[in-house]
Parts: sequence; C-alpha cells; structure tokens
Amino acid sequence: MCKHLVLLEKIVFKYHTEFHSTYIRDFAMRNPKAFNIEHLIEETISIQGGLTHTAKVGFDLTSPDGIRTEVKTSSMQYFDSRTGARRYYCDVANLKSKVGDVRLVIWNEYDEKSPLSFFYIPLEVVREFSHYRASADNRFLKIAWGKGRQKKGNVPFTYNRLEPFRVNTFEELCSL
Repeated sequence: MCKHLVLLEKIVFKYHTEFHSTYIRDFAMRNPKAFNIEHLIEETISIQGGLTHTAKVGFDLTSPDGIRTEVKTSSMQYFDSRTGARRYYCDVANLKSKVGDVRLVIWNEYDEKSPLSFFYIPLEVVREFSHYRASADNRFLKIAWGKGRQKKGNVPFTYNRLEPFRVNTFEELCSL
C-alpha cells in the first residue's frame, strides 16, 4: 500500500469532515494520487485541532493564540549499505523558510507494529537537527529509523534522536 492510500484511509477518511461520503471515499481509493495528500493532512489537522489553515510562506497553521506550525509528511525508505547492514531513512525537505514548529506524519511500511508515527518538533530542534542541501538551496531533516547504538539483542527500532518529540496519536498531534 502506498503513502497516499494509508494517509487517506487512516487519517483523512476518519477525521476530515468532507470525506465522510462513501462516494468520495471510493473515488479517492481508486485515484489516490488525484488528491494532494499533504494539503489534506494540513486541513485535517486544522479541523481536528481547531486551528486556522493559513498555508502562508513559512507555516501552514495558526492556533487561536497565534502559534504557527508547519505540517510535513514523509515515507520511510529502505537502503542496503555496502556492509550489508539494513538502513532506513526518510527526508523532510523544504525547511529553510519555516517560522513555526513542525507537525510530522511518517509512514513506515517496515514497522509492522506502528506504520504511522507522529511527531511535534519545536522549531529550535528543527534548526539544530536539519542540514543544508546546496543543490536545492534548502534545509532538510534526515531521519533514521533503527536500533541505534544497541544493535544486539531484542532492542526495538526507534526514531533515535526524534523519539523525545513523538506523540502517541494523530489526535494528540492535532491538539498540541
């Protein structure tokens, strides 16, 4: 299943008020790429969190007390390293002009227990953890998913340095 289908089915259909119709749900499942899923996630967070969807340069949402946040989505990718180790990464791009905290939804098809993960990352942390990519003249986060330094034993996979910013549910992500 692709990111578009998962986000439509697990988030948009469940929480977006305009997607309660069976007709539009059936159409969306047959044509998931016909929808701008990133924009729909922004709208859905806005609806569920009581936020204003602004889509201005640097931020997508504004809370009633003026707090600005950006919404991003990403998909985990699998890479084989030269050493044979399995590596999982995703990028969150276009962070150069951001002026608010980031609400992040990651689809990870490799995580059988929790294929959708949610993070609320303060702007200071985004600036600290992000890297400059000269070819795109922009900043991005490179997010790893793995066992970290404890590679042996039954250690769960984590998002390493982003774990402190993980929230448990989509509802919690919307309410922050």
